[in-house]
Amino acid sequence: MPLAAERKIGVLVYLPFGRTRLWQRIEGRELPEWASEFEATTWAQFFIKYVLGHPAVTVVTPSTSQARHMADNIGGGIGRLPSEARRQQMAELVDALPPAPAR
Repeated sequence: MPLAAERKIGVLVYLPFGRTRLWQRIEGRELPEWASEFEATTWAQFFIKYVLGHPAVTVVTPSTSQARHMADNIGGGIGRLPSEARRQQMAELVDALPPAPAR
């Protein structure tokens, strides 16, 4: 990512949710209140805003076949994005979650 930013090369992030593994890790957990600072109201928006907040990222393409998920995902691209300090806090939150069950 740093090289892409340095050379002004666009970065497309495909499947930012890691298929289902990320959803398994947050299952039953409430979105942190501080997510409202960057207008995330769902976990999908939280994750999309995290990815879009990286200065090298140009495009995020979450995969879904459900219209309601698509509408929710669009919300991740609207409004404020998290600061670098908040992105660090987001990463720490996810890193502290238990791993997804083995397949």
